[in-house]
Amino acid sequence: MKKFSAVWDKKAYRPGSANFESYKLCFWRNTIQVKPTGKLLCFYGIFAFIGLFFILVPCFAQHDSVDSIGAVVFFGLIFLSAGLWGITRAVRRNYPVIDFNADMFYPQGKNVCIASENAVEIPLREIEAINITSRIVRGRKKSYRCFTLSLQCTKQREFLLLEHGALKPFMRDAKLLAEQLDLPLPECDIEEKLRAAQAKAAPFLLFFSLFWLGISSFMFIKMGREQDIFPKLFIGFFILIGVIMLFSAIKAMLLRKQK
Repeated sequence: MKKFSAVWDKKAYRPGSANFESYKLCFWRNTIQVKPTGKLLCFYGIFAFIGLFFILVPCFAQHDSVDSIGAVVFFGLIFLSAGLWGITRAVRRNYPVIDFNADMFYPQGKNVCIASENAVEIPLREIEAINITSRIVRGRKKSYRCFTLSLQCTKQREFLLLEHGALKPFMRDAKLLAEQLDLPLPECDIEEKLRAAQAKAAPFLLFFSLFWLGISSFMFIKMGREQDIFPKLFIGFFILIGVIMLFSAIKAMLLRKQK
């Protein structure tokens, strides 16, 4: 198997490895362009909303101490800054573009190619294959499967288009891309393997989500008599995470019963 390599450094376009549909292929006016999804913008928007909420909390707090209010505002500024930074970065980045009008593929974005003499421009005839891979992204506390869609070109070059963890929209975009470029998709059983893994992990996920919710709810009730609002909001955020995990576990259990 040939080893393909990208042609620019680490600061170039990378679509990330989010555990949801973070980017998509937009088919518009005879072009195909990678763009951030509403889910990604909503994800950063949640951070900004939480930060704004915590910043406004002192306006309604009457019995909290100055130290407690200062901690809430500082916590809110961190979340607000992270959310606004993420939205701005996602909207302003230069994403790969396939332009059928010009019969060209711009891996670094069309705007970059117009403004820079050294930017990469690839004729569509040099695109040899569509490549799909999957890998496990491991963190300190969790791991998830991530899928990668890339284009293999002549001169042993590979250019990344999509990378995220939502299989259904990922395969939809891959199939549409294959139809537009008139290239075959590699035969793989990624979808079946993922469903089997989700079904296998469903009981553990259900137990863990119920345990998480139980501990979080107990701590919230324990703090019910305290006047400081910051600890209650913090535990409430953990309860929300537990509810999301519980819905995911129920969905996985239903998938397990269908198999």
